[in-house]
Amino acid sequence: MATQKLPALDGHDGSTLPQGVPQAVPDERSLPAVSGKVKIAAPPANSVATPQAVPVLVPPTAPSSTSSQSEVKPPRAELNAPYEILGSPDESVRNAFPPERIVGGRYIIEERVGEGGMGRIYKVRHRDLGKQFALKIIHKNLAQQPHIRDAFYREARMAASMNHPNIVSVFDFGVDPTHGAFIVMEYLSGETLAERMAREGVLEPKASCDIVLQCAEALAFIHSFGVIHCDIKPENVFLCHPTQASDARRNNVRLLDFGLASRPAVDSREIVAATTVAGTPTYLAPERIRAQSPTPASDIYALGVLFYECLTGHPPFDGRLQEIIFGHLRREPMPPSQRLGRPHTPFHPSLEALVLRALGKEPGQRPGSAAEFAFALRHVMAEMGVARRLDAVGLPSSPRADLCEALVDSCPLPMFVASPTGEILFGNAALCQILGIPPADLRGKLSSTLLARWCPRIERDVRQVLARKRASRHTLVVHNQSGEARGGWLTLAPFRRDEDIVGVCGIVALMGDHEGEGRS
Repeated sequence: MATQKLPALDGHDGSTLPQGVPQAVPDERSLPAVSGKVKIAAPPANSVATPQAVPVLVPPTAPSSTSSQSEVKPPRAELNAPYEILGSPDESVRNAFPPERIVGGRYIIEERVGEGGMGRIYKVRHRDLGKQFALKIIHKNLAQQPHIRDAFYREARMAASMNHPNIVSVFDFGVDPTHGAFIVMEYLSGETLAERMAREGVLEPKASCDIVLQCAEALAFIHSFGVIHCDIKPENVFLCHPTQASDARRNNVRLLDFGLASRPAVDSREIVAATTVAGTPTYLAPERIRAQSPTPASDIYALGVLFYECLTGHPPFDGRLQEIIFGHLRREPMPPSQRLGRPHTPFHPSLEALVLRALGKEPGQRPGSAAEFAFALRHVMAEMGVARRLDAVGLPSSPRADLCEALVDSCPLPMFVASPTGEILFGNAALCQILGIPPADLRGKLSSTLLARWCPRIERDVRQVLARKRASRHTLVVHNQSGEARGGWLTLAPFRRDEDIVGVCGIVALMGDHEGEGRS
């Protein structure tokens, strides 16, 4: 049937039309279902508009008899909906969102939750999965600068490669035509350490130790990959709300923001130079102020500043920028017990000594690594009577647990549990015997024991087990006291707690069954 133009309809204001004439709408995508498209014909050029004039409507072409029951679907390109759920137009409309509310075609913005120097952070919901995420969008003016945009992509790739319980997880990143570059992270419920300190002023030593210990473990993990965070500060330490009532006193830490992270051994000179003096002056290590390349010791210094601030409510050096810089370079920090300036429970001497050691002016005066710092802090917490965090989250004692503990202790096979950084957390009596170490001295990194001599790539093997999330077996060559060599195997497997991988467990098996021959 040919299309016919109808004359203007006098006496109607456009809100209602005579029966049989379709109504004009501003956006055809809002139509729930139509059998054709409504075209709005422009009035003649010589016509004069009147208050009663309404658009001239062109009715849709009548469908043929063979397709009378079929409906014309809106173009897929106009809808932010995946192919699988594009059924009838009704379904399509329910899955359509304006461009300003959807990012990357699948993340629906629900609210803005924060803003920083680089961009804004939103709470979003995945359109198809219904899961909530945090989405970071870089400011448009910064996104136009190539080096800033490249740094944003580096942050996304670097953070996505880190799989650790104390590091925020990154799931996706890309570029949206409306919003620009974005990063998708896990959505965390809680507050930053800066917000907590602003509310409470000074944290209790127990809480401070627990928070800093988790930060040190996260730093030890990223340092093992050659990555320096370069921006440790309270704003980048997130304290998650407990998910269970039994965890009400715990501080579950996530380390945030890898925007300034550096890999001196891999990155180009320009990138390393750009991150050398970047960061918040209050937490800059002296060598970074002198424009030297960042090292793990630089992160340890910043962690020492954060530790000092948790205990006293103030950083060791504050005031004007010149005073802060001069303090980092020339002044010795006041002991935390003196800086607090009010009656308080005396700090444990070992705690205060560890904080001041981390604030050494030269990198060699600080703990040799973040793992060493974490190890020293655990000993301080033990002296203070604070249970280790790994032990504190254990299950209540039960007959089965007691039986398992007795079985491991009496097992003739050497067994151990190590952290993601290769630090020994537990070893049974057989391990102490084969290594020739008293049980009280069984601590430190795996690389510092005879296991590293028998299996030279043990630290790399631990990282591979964590990355692949499956067990692996490695050959050993053990020399006894008489110089004879014995073959064996080291089996490494992921160590899980509450379905999370928190380390590795190892079992040593040597050929032969003569007691004591494996000791060097």
